[in-house]
Amino acid sequence: MKKLLTLSMLFALFALGAFGQANNDQSYQLLKQLSANYDKGPDAVTSISTYGISPQTALLLLDLNNKINDNELVEKYSLIRKNSMLYASSFILGTPNLNKEHLYDMDVLPNGNAGNVYTALVPIEKIRQVAEHPEVKYVQIGEKVHLLMDSARKATNVNKVHQAAVPLTTSYTGKNVVVGVIDGGFDFTHPNFYDNTGINNYRIKRVWIQSNNSGTPPFGYNYGTEHTTMTAMLNAQTDLPEGSHGTHVTGIAAGSGGFPNSPHKGVAPESDIVLVSLGGINTELANAITYIQDYATSVGKPSVINMSLGIHTGPHDGTSLFDRFCDSSVGPGKLLVGAAGNEGSDNMHISHNFSNTDTILNTFVAEPTTYGYATEAEVDAWADRGSNFIVRLSLYNNITNSIEDATQFVSTASNTAIIDTLWGLNNVPVLVEIATEVSNLNSKPHAYVKFDNTYQPSLLNMRVLITIIAANTSIKMWTTYNPSTWFVSSPSIPFSYMGESSHTVGEIGGTGNSIITVGSYNTNNSWTDLDGNNISIPIVLGDISRFSSKGPTADGRTKPDITAPGMYVLSSANSFDTTSKDRSVMADSINVNNKTYYFYMESGTSMASPMVTGIIALWLEKYPELTPQQALALIKKTAIKDAFTGNIPAQGSNIWGHGKIDAFAGLNELINSIPAKPTNSTLSYCAGQNNMLNADSGHVGYQWTVGDTSQSINATQAGNYAYRVKNQLGYYSPWSDTAIVHALPNAAIISIFNDVLTSSPAVSYQWYKDNNMISGATSQSYTITTSGKYHVSVTDSNGCSNASTPIFISPTGIDNIATEGVRIYPNPATNSIVVTGLTSTTAYSIADVSGHVLKNGNIDDSNNLINISGLSAGVYIINLNTESNLKVIKLIKQ
Repeated sequence: MKKLLTLSMLFALFALGAFGQANNDQSYQLLKQLSANYDKGPDAVTSISTYGISPQTALLLLDLNNKINDNELVEKYSLIRKNSMLYASSFILGTPNLNKEHLYDMDVLPNGNAGNVYTALVPIEKIRQVAEHPEVKYVQIGEKVHLLMDSARKATNVNKVHQAAVPLTTSYTGKNVVVGVIDGGFDFTHPNFYDNTGINNYRIKRVWIQSNNSGTPPFGYNYGTEHTTMTAMLNAQTDLPEGSHGTHVTGIAAGSGGFPNSPHKGVAPESDIVLVSLGGINTELANAITYIQDYATSVGKPSVINMSLGIHTGPHDGTSLFDRFCDSSVGPGKLLVGAAGNEGSDNMHISHNFSNTDTILNTFVAEPTTYGYATEAEVDAWADRGSNFIVRLSLYNNITNSIEDATQFVSTASNTAIIDTLWGLNNVPVLVEIATEVSNLNSKPHAYVKFDNTYQPSLLNMRVLITIIAANTSIKMWTTYNPSTWFVSSPSIPFSYMGESSHTVGEIGGTGNSIITVGSYNTNNSWTDLDGNNISIPIVLGDISRFSSKGPTADGRTKPDITAPGMYVLSSANSFDTTSKDRSVMADSINVNNKTYYFYMESGTSMASPMVTGIIALWLEKYPELTPQQALALIKKTAIKDAFTGNIPAQGSNIWGHGKIDAFAGLNELINSIPAKPTNSTLSYCAGQNNMLNADSGHVGYQWTVGDTSQSINATQAGNYAYRVKNQLGYYSPWSDTAIVHALPNAAIISIFNDVLTSSPAVSYQWYKDNNMISGATSQSYTITTSGKYHVSVTDSNGCSNASTPIFISPTGIDNIATEGVRIYPNPATNSIVVTGLTSTTAYSIADVSGHVLKNGNIDDSNNLINISGLSAGVYIINLNTESNLKVIKLIKQ
C-alpha cells in the first residue's frame, strides 16, 4: 500500500478526538504500538463514492475502473452476459413516481417489482447513471446466497393430517396448492414428483433455470430458460449435475414417495410443484418469488414458497431491499418460508456497546472447520442510527505481535469504497476491500470489508486484523463468507473480542418480517444404509439441532418463528448428481423404468424449512386465503412445548421460536377459526324491485360477490348475489347460497287487429284498462269493448313481470285508432312513408300483426321519412311514442 502511517494516525487521532477524551491517550498509544512497523511495501489505493449505491456495488465499479478481466468480474459478482454486454442483476429502490420507461432509456432491463423495489438487469457501465437518476433512490447489485441444507412426519403430526384422524373428516394432502421451491440440484425425472405410483400424473408444472441462457426465458424476464411442458422438463433432466439439495428439499415439502405406500412420502404429496433453479444472487431470488406467485395466480391456486437459502450480508433488521420486496409480495394465499441458517454453533457475530472510554474493537476471522485463521473472509458491520465508526484492516504478525501493513481508517460518514493491497515483510500480498456508507435503507452507519489472504504460507503467523473505533453507539457485525467463518480474539491484542452464536439467523430466511423462519430439532439418529449397515449417531432426539441458528434479529424481533425436524431427514437424491455421496447416508433406492433412484439422509435448517412449507400447503388446501399473519398465529398457538423447549414466553424463544410445529393441531385450530357458512334466506328476486339483501349480523366484516362490503345491499340489478362474513381473526366464512336477481322480461309488444289486442309471447298475462286490472283477462289476446288506455303485464318462468306501454284505443277497428292529428301517407305504401303532425322527436317501431318488431328508430318534423322498402307486402302496426301517448296506426305495404 501507499505510505499511509501518517494518514492512518491522523484518522485515528480524529476518531479518538471525536469520540471523547477519556482514556484516549491509552487507546492511541496501544494503536501506535501495534502500528509501529506496518508501513511496508509499495501499493496504490483506489477509492470511489458509495453515495446512492450499496457497498458491493461500489466495489464492482472500482474493479471495473481498474480494468479487471471480464471473466473475473462475472465470477466475482455473478454478472450476466447478454449480447456482448455485462449486466448486474440488481435491486433498484425507486421513488413512488419511478417510470419504467426511464429505465429502458438507460438500457436497463426491468424484470419485476414489489412496491417500489424493482429487480432489473443493469449494464455495469450504466450503474452510476441509474443511481443518479432523480427517480431512483438506491441501487444494490445482487449478493450471492448459499444453500443451507419416517420420523419427521410423525413428530410434526403430519401423518394424522394425511390419515384424517378425528376430529378431521377428510384427509389433506396439498391438493390445488402450488408449492414453489427456489433452490438448486433438481432432478426433474425423479419418481418422487409424480403421484404415489411414481410414474403417473407428473406434478411439476413449471421450471425456470435462471443460470441457463440457452433457451427462452419466462415472459417478462430477460434471462434464464423456462420449461412449461412435461416433455421439456424430462428432456432437461436436471439443472445442475453437481448436488442434490433442491431434489431433497422438494421431496420433503411435496414428494409423493415414488412408489405406493412409500415411507418416504413428503408433507404435501398431491400439491402442484414449481421449481426455480436459482442463479445464485438475491435479486434473482426475488424474481423467482414473483414468477411462482404469478403462475399460481394464473391457475387460481394459492402458493407457499420454500427458500432453504441464506446469506449474512445485510442489516439483519428487516430493512434490506430483499426483505422489503418480500413484504410487498406476501398476502392472502401467498406465503414465504425460509431456513433460519446453520450457524447456531458458530461464533460468527459480535455485538458491542461503545462508550467514551470503550472505543476500540479488534478481532480476527477464523474458519471453524480447521480452527485456522481465514484465508478469505467478508465482514458486514452496522451501528446505531445517528452515529459513526471507522474501520481498518491490518496485516498482523503473530510472532512479533506487530502490524506489518494496514489500510487507512475509513469512516462510515465518508460513503467511500477502497481497494488496497497489504504487504508483509515476506512480500506476500493480501487484497483488501472496504466500503462504507450511511445506508439509504435504514439510515444506519454500515461498513462492508473483504480480504483475500490465500497466498500466505502460514496463517498462524500472518493474520488479518479488523479494527473498529467508535463511541457512544452499539455495533452488530457478522462474518459472511461461505463456508461459515467466525470471530476470534487473541490474548496479545488489546480490546480483542471473540464472536458469539446469538444473532446468527441469516438474511433471506431469518430476518424478514414477512417470512416464516424455521429452525431445526432432532428426530432421527439411526438408520440402515444400502449396504445393510446400522448407522447410529450420538445425538439427543427431541433436542435442538446444534447447527440451528439463533435470534434475535438486529432490531430485537424473536427468530426463528418455529422449529421442525431437520437432523438426518430422508428424502430424494438427484440421479444426475456427479458428486460422490457417502454410502452411509444412502438409505433406500427404487427402480423405475430400468433406472435406479436414491433416497438419502441430509441435515440442516434447509430440511426443517420444507417441513413447514409442506404443512402450510396442507393448511392452504383447507383455507386458500390464509395470510402469513394467520399462519404465524396458528403456529404460535399450537406449537408443541416439551421438556426440551421448556416454558416459552409469549414473545417466543430465540432458540426454539414458539416451539415445535404441529400440523394436526394447527389444522384443527384453522378449521375452528373459520366462520360457519352464513344464510341467504330468499334465493330468488326480480330486478327493478326494492330488493334489500341482508347478511347475518354480528360479524366484523362482509364481502358480497358484487364487491359491496356493507351488511345490507339493495340488489336492483339482475345477477347472482352471495356473501361471506369475516371474524375478528380475519378469516372469511364459506360463501352463502346464491340469491339470483332475475332480469325482467321484455316489455310486451301489443299488436292490434280489428278490436283484438295481442301481446308478444310470455308465460302468463294480465290486461289492464286505465291502469285497472281487467278481471279474467289473462290470455295472450284481449278483445276491447270500450275506449280507453290499455296495457298488458307479462310474467316469465321466474315469476318476474313487466308491463307494456299503455295505448289509447277505441273499439272500432284499427283504422280509427286515435292519433290526435298524427297521420301517415301514402297508405298503402310501397317504398317509404311520411309521418305528419309530429310536435317533437318521436320513437317509432313497425311490427307485424303477431307483435314482432321489424324496424325501429326516431323521427321528428324535419326528418319524418321512414324507408319500408325492406318489408314484405302485408299489414303492419306502426307504434309512435309521442309526448302525450302511444299512437298506433295500421300500415299496408304493397
